[in-house]
Amino acid sequence: MRDPDAAVATEDSRDPRNCPPSRILLAVYLVHLAVPLVAALDSFRTIHEGMAAKPTRVMGFVCALWIAAALGALLLTRDRHRFLKRMSKPLLIFFVALHLAGRWRSRCPS
Repeated sequence: MRDPDAAVATEDSRDPRNCPPSRILLAVYLVHLAVPLVAALDSFRTIHEGMAAKPTRVMGFVCALWIAAALGALLLTRDRHRFLKRMSKPLLIFFVALHLAGRWRSRCPS
């Protein structure tokens, strides 16, 4: 007979051994900024050439704000390890969404 007080989960997410190292989390956090960086650079290139419509300008400035907010949060936090650990789940969701969008895009007829 099974003990009703036994833990169902075998891994404790609060256990430091189950958390990736801070170096990896920092690298993943900085890599997630590549998406808005590419979009911002493309938007600012078209703005500089004088061919940008209003939505392109808005997208460029939103991407620049995203980058500034992300870097500001990283630099101004007191406990960087805790911040990166808390951001690991949203980053995982972000990269899964990118992966699924890429798979969906590759299946769409041209």
